[in-house]
Amino acid sequence: CCGCGGGARGASTRPPRPTTAAPASSTSAAGGSTECTDDPEGWADSDGDTCATYAENQWCTPEGTPGPSWAGTVADYQQYANDGHTALTACCACGGGTDGPATGSTSRPASTTTEAPLDSDPECVDDPVGWADSDGDTCAVYVDSQWCTPEGEPGPDFIGTAEDFSRFEND
Repeated sequence: CCGCGGGARGASTRPPRPTTAAPASSTSAAGGSTECTDDPEGWADSDGDTCATYAENQWCTPEGTPGPSWAGTVADYQQYANDGHTALTACCACGGGTDGPATGSTSRPASTTTEAPLDSDPECVDDPVGWADSDGDTCAVYVDSQWCTPEGEPGPDFIGTAEDFSRFEND
């Protein structure tokens, strides 16, 4: 896990780019009578794809889950992060954005998905992509639960020592 001092760096480990599908017919507003605004306004991912591109290609859903044309997992959105956001936090069509006008800094989380915090190294890819330990906990759970540090050490909420990590190994 990148957030725990592991992962892999370099283009050879990057997950495949999503496939293209016919434009989505659904709206990008996130439910109810409250208007959703992509935030930050004009956001584009590290490849230059905008929130509209994600919606048109069905790479995500308004519930914050991968769309039918997304070729990877929720964790793979991190590979296209830009300015501290992924489509899941910036785009209404992907469950992100903000209610009301864009503020440029505060976004609401995806409604049904916990996304791994962005790593400071944009070239890092959790390796293998989608890894989970023997209990089913993913890299995102390890980082969110503070079970590890970016230096590869046990985090403040991990009960045990670095050697105890081996109890949860999973190939």
